[in-house]
Amino acid sequence: MLDFDEHRILTKINIPCLIIEGEKDFKTPKAVAVSMHNKIKNSELSFIKDATPDTNIQNASEINKIIEKFLVKVG
Repeated sequence: MLDFDEHRILTKINIPCLIIEGEKDFKTPKAVAVSMHNKIKNSELSFIKDATPDTNIQNASEINKIIEKFLVKVG
């Protein structure tokens, strides 16, 4: 398990995925979200302006809109 590489697994995902990241999330650097997006074929990446790690609480309405739009898009 010490040599587990989650990034290698990301390239094997072949279903639509939505990645939502707060622009000011200090727990997960923006580069990590971009890297995930680049590795997952059918992914969509959305950044929430001025959002911190508590994005889901602070910006619930905006996140719900992003998720709803994504679900409509992927059917």
